Amino acid sequence: MLVIKSRSVWLVTLLMVFLVMVLRGGDDRQKPPPLPAPENKPSPYGEYLAWEDADQVFPRYAAATLIDFDTRLQFKVQRRAGDAHADVQPLTAEDTEVMKRIYNGHWSWKRRAVLVRLDNGRRIAASMHGMPHGAGAIRGNNFNGHFCVHFRGSTTHNSRRSDLSHQIMVWKAAGREEKELQKTGAEQTIRVFFTALDQAEKTIPACLLYGKGKEEVLAGLGKLEYCTLESLRKTGPGTWRVKLRYAVKDKRQEIKREVDIITQKNQGVWKIRAPGDGTAALAKLFSP
Repeated sequence: MLVIKSRSVWLVTLLMVFLVMVLRGGDDRQKPPPLPAPENKPSPYGEYLAWEDADQVFPRYAAATLIDFDTRLQFKVQRRAGDAHADVQPLTAEDTEVMKRIYNGHWSWKRRAVLVRLDNGRRIAASMHGMPHGAGAIRGNNFNGHFCVHFRGSTTHNSRRSDLSHQIMVWKAAGREEKELQKTGAEQTIRVFFTALDQAEKTIPACLLYGKGKEEVLAGLGKLEYCTLESLRKTGPGTWRVKLRYAVKDKRQEIKREVDIITQKNQGVWKIRAPGDGTAALAKLFSP
């Protein structure tokens, strides 16, 4: 009897172990595959660092890499001078060639949003123009002079005032357009809008326009050679008269025109349009 009972206990134990293994195997088969680990993509933006701090971390004779925000093309530079902003030069002829590619093969005063990547990997939001001028000291780089790189709150050497066209590009490089526009009044918003048009910058006009014709204005940006805001006068509650001087590509003459603007606050940001027909009057700037 003892032997029979021992065999029964042994069989029951074996059966239980078998059932546990089957059930565990079934659970494993029912479990979904593990999710892939999330990718830690680096931010496309740079630090919104004030000029006083950028001046310290990017001192004279330091090298850095400039990354064009839109094209992501990059080239090496050395800071040589500048006490209100950084005066820099491409390090080599190859670096100069990349810089010229960013400007479609032509030197230009147009501002572009850039990231200044330091040797330690730190990236700072900045703005550059693409015109050699003044003195240059690096031999063999095929760059006759230097060019300017501006940071948050930096100024021009002569005026000691902040350059709006550079500052809006710093906003873009830092991803700060909406936050900065929320702090901007109606009159300054109009100035920001036409300054962005002058620099062929689409992001900020897209944020500021409302009403019909918005797409026409944005599509026509590539046709503008330049756009200068000559005067701005308030004509009533939320209404303004803007006097412009501009040129359209492939047109030889400079054009002068006055445009009426309406401002209206929407979601914390001042928006602009032309009266009556939305932004259609602005769209006419590109087909005079």
